[in-house]
Amino acid sequence: MPVLHDYDQFQGLHWETGSLRNFLAYQGITTPHTNQPYSEAMLFGISGGIAMGYFTFAYQGYDPMVRILTRNTFEPLETIYERLDIQSNVRQTANPDKGVSNLLDVLEGDHQRLYSPV
Repeated sequence: MPVLHDYDQFQGLHWETGSLRNFLAYQGITTPHTNQPYSEAMLFGISGGIAMGYFTFAYQGYDPMVRILTRNTFEPLETIYERLDIQSNVRQTANPDKGVSNLLDVLEGDHQRLYSPV
């Protein structure tokens, strides 16, 4: 099993903001105004922050339903990428070995290709 030496980024409350926070911290990317790593709370705010919305559905012959939304945008991760000018490069494979290779390439790669501070 591959090992990322010096990887100690295991924080996170939400899969999107937590994963991105950990990746940026591992790459040494910091905020321009404090020169500290991005916090998950800051990334959440950049994604659009907290919001509340609901939809109710009541159709004859069906039980009534309610759907509650807790994010401001429907694509919070893509919103963060856009607002921080982070280039996204999606790699997909059905081969587990290639998946590990793709992940290690990104984690160990040059973050300057992925990020240019605003």
